[in-house]
Amino acid sequence: MTTKTPPNPTRTLIACAMLVSLAHTAGAEPVRPVAESPVLKADSPRLHQIKAEIGDARNLYLVVSEIVDVSHDWANWIEPTLHFKDGTTRPLTELKWASAKSGWGNTQVNKNVEGGALIIDGKTYANGIGTHAPSVIAFELPENVSSFSAKVGGDDGGMFQKGKAQAASMKFQVFTRKPPAEGKTGVTLVPEEMFTLADSNLEITVWATSPMLHNPTNIDFDAEGRLYVAEGVNYRHAKGTRPEGDRIVILEDTDKDGKADATSVFTQDTNLESPLGVSVLGNQIIVAQPPDLLVYTDTNGDRKFDPAVDKREVLLTGFNARQHDHSLHSVTVGPDGLWNFNNGNCGGIFTDKSGKTFR
Repeated sequence: MTTKTPPNPTRTLIACAMLVSLAHTAGAEPVRPVAESPVLKADSPRLHQIKAEIGDARNLYLVVSEIVDVSHDWANWIEPTLHFKDGTTRPLTELKWASAKSGWGNTQVNKNVEGGALIIDGKTYANGIGTHAPSVIAFELPENVSSFSAKVGGDDGGMFQKGKAQAASMKFQVFTRKPPAEGKTGVTLVPEEMFTLADSNLEITVWATSPMLHNPTNIDFDAEGRLYVAEGVNYRHAKGTRPEGDRIVILEDTDKDGKADATSVFTQDTNLESPLGVSVLGNQIIVAQPPDLLVYTDTNGDRKFDPAVDKREVLLTGFNARQHDHSLHSVTVGPDGLWNFNNGNCGGIFTDKSGKTFR
């Protein structure tokens, strides 16, 4: 039986956590923040000082992203200030924004998103902007601005309700170019501080990002440490985004420096629509694509499916709910050599190649 873990036990790799699913537009320069906060939560330091060098930019975008849940993400920009080249300053609240988007309620000056006082960690602030993640506030800047500063944090009104800390978590970013919309060109990584490791011998690092892969739904390693990724670009409302169909791609760290540096496509098929499982067992690649459990056999071992040489078969068929999270997932081999898989509450009456039906 082929092992499903990387062959080098001395190197720790937590691939799933850091694979980035947001797409890059080919050739486009990614839009990066000029300053950003760590992830702020009820149990983390409540207030963070942020400073951004503006240069000669004439636009300023204040962005707050929700990290875990949109619930209770009341976000405050406290004492936002423009610093000019001549050494003078001006409160940003004196400028009228060009546009303001709030994930809930309304963006407000000198008030939190619900219209109350701006309060962080029990302290009230007179000057600031209250909003709710996800939020983008855009300003057109006057001339000769050199930098921007503010204190940022979650408002007590959202962080604590009914005497209990809420699951609010947010990240503040400052841009001088229009920030990427969700799913568009941009640099968006899951912050490493979001993860907790019980073992000090383990670490989390970024191993691969788009455009090496897009919207991963499931991963598995082969015996040589190559990572097979099932992609779900055509998931539900995005169906048709990739007319050629979704893909199974292979990522590899050829120089063993801890980062993927090579990617290839094992297969792309119009029949693949957000497959939720991929498993690599020797030269067999098993893909969970309702209504079918598919087995690709890479006959010549070149890691690229060619119907003229390789084999594709439907091992089982009849699983309900194509394009659904509660349907068929990946295969795992047990110590007895049997293939195990799970199917969610969408159910299914499936049939094997011999015609035997399972209910």
